Amino acid sequence: MKEIDRLEQYVGKLKRVTSTYQLELGRISSELARMQAQDRAIPVLYEESKLDILRKDVLKITVPEYPGRYADLYDTKGNLNLEAIKQAKDSWFGYIGSAVKIARYTTEASMGIPWDSALVFVCYYMPENRVWDVDNRATSIIINALTRNGIVKKDSWDCLSFAVQGFKDKVNPRTEILIIRDKEYLLKVLSFS
Repeated sequence: MKEIDRLEQYVGKLKRVTSTYQLELGRISSELARMQAQDRAIPVLYEESKLDILRKDVLKITVPEYPGRYADLYDTKGNLNLEAIKQAKDSWFGYIGSAVKIARYTTEASMGIPWDSALVFVCYYMPENRVWDVDNRATSIIINALTRNGIVKKDSWDCLSFAVQGFKDKVNPRTEILIIRDKEYLLKVLSFS
């Protein structure tokens, strides 16, 4: 009888240990899959882009170029040029994704990312002082890259607001993207009511 009791105790311990092992294995497998998916989604191809933490809830991504005009995404007949769109998306997703990935491995940039809401302020530094409409640049590709790379959860109207401004810099043309967490707080501060 003692032998049976002892074996039943071992079986009970084994079941508890096995259950704990399976839970831990599931957790580790999920985390590994998440990390692998993130690595596939965000290849580090553009090391010249960077992410800076300006304050606790303010990030700045600097990209060493500026996006093309929307007109450049159409062919001579006025049809969307899918290859031009793909190239623009790949480039900007790569720049922003690389900046995010590098920052995640080198700083405390996780900061609760992805954020539920944000205000995005895009500054284009152009080499020439030409007249251009702010709505003629392919800014939507930048906004999509921010959500695709996990900085903001969604780019819907209730989660994200953005502003665009242009500057001249002959020596260092670039795009600076400021991402400010919690657009609701910022909108309250900016309201004059």
